[in-house]
Amino acid sequence: MLVQTGKPYFNFINSLRSEATKKEYDWAFRVFLEHYKITSDKLAETDPKDIEALVIDYIVLLKSQKKSYSLMDMMTSAIKHFCVMNDIRIVTSKINKFKGEKAKDESVVDDRAYTHEEIKILIDSAPLRLKVILLVMASTGVRVGALPSLRLRHIKKLDYGGYQFLIYANDSDHRYITYCTPECAKIIESNIFPTGNGLARN
Repeated sequence: MLVQTGKPYFNFINSLRSEATKKEYDWAFRVFLEHYKITSDKLAETDPKDIEALVIDYIVLLKSQKKSYSLMDMMTSAIKHFCVMNDIRIVTSKINKFKGEKAKDESVVDDRAYTHEEIKILIDSAPLRLKVILLVMASTGVRVGALPSLRLRHIKKLDYGGYQFLIYANDSDHRYITYCTPECAKIIESNIFPTGNGLARN
């Protein structure tokens, strides 16, 4: 993909507080720019009416490719955020008309938790680093988007044998604490601390 630099992109990416949202918006925004082979600087110089036309044309293309409403919504939200942070006024209500209605089956998640047997199969076949990541996710319930910012200094050993995890430590609006079981703690201790592998260090 095209390398995105410059003040407009800086305003866009650094004003997103959640790491998960930052990752999703950045991906959607870059895919949009790549489709038109333009940079964020060039988009910022484009007339707002022309930006609206580009977004609408892209939405129509995504609909013709049977892409999900959620994808279109994330893409338009990313572009709207870019415009807001760079004082570009586009009419999002007009753009939203082209997205259509959210399919009923997209609002209902037919999902379930992994069974212990399924988790064991994943762990048994995973390399060391992924084994620890899977156990931490299964035990604490953290989402995968929280792992890149997790450091050893955010993990605290507790008296009962488990560990306390400070999630999104650098994001005051989304920071929270969660815990893992003593069983998970044993795997962490036997696989991370003796070798230095596993979660990122300070």
